[in-house]
Amino acid sequence: MTAVDEFDVAEAPAVPLAPPRRRDHGAAWPWLAAAVVMVLGGLTAAQPLGWSWQVGIIDADLSVAPAQDWRATVDLGDDGILRATVVGRTVVLEGDAAVVGLDAGTGTEQWRLPGDRLTCDVAPVVTCVRRVADAVEVVTIDSQSGETTTTSGSDDLAAAVAVAGGLALLEITGTGLLVTRRSPDGSDLWSTPIDNDPLAGTPEVALGALASLLYVSGSQFAVIDLESGGVLAEPLDVSEYDGTLVATGLPPGDRELHTTLTTASDRTLTRPVSMPFIPVDDTVDDAVAVGRSKDVVSATDTTSGEVIWQVVVPNAAQPIARLTGTLVVEDLVNSPGHTLGLDLATGRQLWERDAVGYQCWGAGHVLVCTDLGFDGLLAIDVRTGAELWRLPLRITTLPLQATDAGLFTIDGSDLVRYRWG
Repeated sequence: MTAVDEFDVAEAPAVPLAPPRRRDHGAAWPWLAAAVVMVLGGLTAAQPLGWSWQVGIIDADLSVAPAQDWRATVDLGDDGILRATVVGRTVVLEGDAAVVGLDAGTGTEQWRLPGDRLTCDVAPVVTCVRRVADAVEVVTIDSQSGETTTTSGSDDLAAAVAVAGGLALLEITGTGLLVTRRSPDGSDLWSTPIDNDPLAGTPEVALGALASLLYVSGSQFAVIDLESGGVLAEPLDVSEYDGTLVATGLPPGDRELHTTLTTASDRTLTRPVSMPFIPVDDTVDDAVAVGRSKDVVSATDTTSGEVIWQVVVPNAAQPIARLTGTLVVEDLVNSPGHTLGLDLATGRQLWERDAVGYQCWGAGHVLVCTDLGFDGLLAIDVRTGAELWRLPLRITTLPLQATDAGLFTIDGSDLVRYRWG
C-alpha cells in the first residue's frame, strides 16, 4: 500500500459515493449531477469563450482491473452504510445511527458522531443537525481532525451547512422555508423566505453550498447569493453532487429550457437542454456541444451555431462519454441494450457492442462502467469497443465513486477500497 499522503487533497470538493438522500430531485440523467455545477442564465455573468475542464476523468491507469486494498467493517446501524464521501484523507460514512470518519489510506476509524436522527452535509467541515431528547443541535466536525463544535438550533431546523464565516440554516416554518446565514457569534446576517408546499410531492427539503452560492430544494427550488441573501434564480429543478450544483430552467426572455453550469470558481456556461453535458467528458468546453433530439444525435459549433454532423440513433440512446475524439452513445431502454462509438469529428460509426452499463469513468481511451447487473465493473477501449477487463464486485449501494487514488465501494456494513493498476 502506498503512503497515505496520496490523499492530501483536503481542499478538493467532497465526493459522494451514494446519491445524496436529500438532494437529488430527478435530473435528466442519473449521473448528470456528477458532471456539472449548474445555475440559471442571468444568475452570474457568462464566462468568456476559451475555457475548458474535464468531468468523470480519472488520473490513473484504467487499462487493467483494480485490486482490493482493504475492507473495513463499520457499525453504523441496522441499515449499514447509507452513504460514503471522500474528503481529503478521510472517508465520511453515514448510517442510521452514526456518522464516522475513516482514514482513506488504511480504513481505520478516526472519529465518530453517534445519533439516530442525524441530517448531515458532508464537506471539509461536516455539518449535522442532531436531535437529542427535546433539544436540537448543530454539530460541525472537521473532517480531517475530527474536532467538533456544537451550537443550539430551533425546533424548526431541517438542515445546516458550514459556509465561510459561520453557518447557513434551513428551517421549515408554517408558511414555507426560511434560509438564514448565521455568524460565529450567533447573530443572523440575513434571512430569506422561500415558498414551500409540503403536499406538492417533494417529501424532503435540502440545503447546499458551493463557493458564493446556496441552493434550496423543496417543492420549489432556489439559488441564493451567500453574501446578500438575495434569490438569484428559481429553477425548475436543482440537485447537488460532487461539490457541484445542477439546475434546469428558463433563462429570462427565453422559451427553451437551458442547463447552465458553474464551476467551484464561479465560471458559468449555459446551453439548451437539447445540448446536454456528458457525464464522462475529457473536453468539456464552449466550442463543440453534442446535442440530442428524439432519435438524432448531433455535434454543433457553439460559436457559429453550425451543425457539424447528425446521426440517427435509437430514440432512447444518450451520449455517455466523450474520450480521445470518440463519442460513446448508449441505449439502455430498448432490450437488450447496446452501445455505439461515433467519430466526434464526422459522426461516422466506429463500432457497436452490447450495452456497457451505468455509472462510468474514463482515462485516455478507456471507459469503465458499472455493468448492467450491478455486480461488477466493465472496461472497454472506446477506439474499438473491445472489452479490456471485467471485475466482479458485490455492490449494495450505488453509485460507486472513483478517485485518482482508487475505487471505494459499499458492501452492506463494509467499505472496500480498490487500487487502480
